[in-house]
Amino acid sequence: SYVLAKMRHDDAYDLAPMVNTRERRRIEGDFVISPLDIFNHRTYHDTISIAKSSFDTHGYTIHPRFALKPPPGRKVMTAHVPYRALLPKGLTGILVTGLGISAHRDAMPVLRMQPDIQNQGYAAGLAAAMSVKSERNLRQIDIKKLQEKLVEKEILPNGVPTEEDNFPKTSRKIAQAVKNLANNYDGLDLVLAQPKDALPHLQKAHAASKNSESKLIYAHVLGMLRDDSGVATL
Repeated sequence: SYVLAKMRHDDAYDLAPMVNTRERRRIEGDFVISPLDIFNHRTYHDTISIAKSSFDTHGYTIHPRFALKPPPGRKVMTAHVPYRALLPKGLTGILVTGLGISAHRDAMPVLRMQPDIQNQGYAAGLAAAMSVKSERNLRQIDIKKLQEKLVEKEILPNGVPTEEDNFPKTSRKIAQAVKNLANNYDGLDLVLAQPKDALPHLQKAHAASKNSESKLIYAHVLGMLRDDSGVATL
């Protein structure tokens, strides 16, 4: 691959001696970014960058969500990245950035674009400097101050420092998401994000449904949640 790259880019000053890959080992952090967080437009109190990309998955997915609803292809998506996803669970004094952050494999296609990795790296470096200067560990730095600096550098939009985690959703919204499933699995991402809250609504919707297509959709989702209420329908 290195020889091929040199032949293809013979006018380049230098090329990395190691072959780059999209798939890497990732940490388990204080927070793990799920594809459901991205599809549900989740926000956080500690967002340090906002990634933007199409769902650039290159051929396969492993998250159960995609067994019922396929990837959106070339549709451009955005994803908030919380500071907690850079902090390895159970370790102090370490920040991880880039393709090694705490995220599900099927979340990475939206998170790994070069400009986003650079913004994320700047935020990590700034957090490390703040930790040293304040003599606080990385989990104790002033997150709002960090975000304000990132706003100054135009890495974050103005409103981000005032945002909070917009999950969990209310029972009313979960019930509406379950109702929306009948329209080609609309609402699936919210249902899968809060399965315990959604399950009783799903069971009722399946039992009450008179439409065979809707009933089958409810049975599929029930099965994914390991509930046998829809076995007869399946």
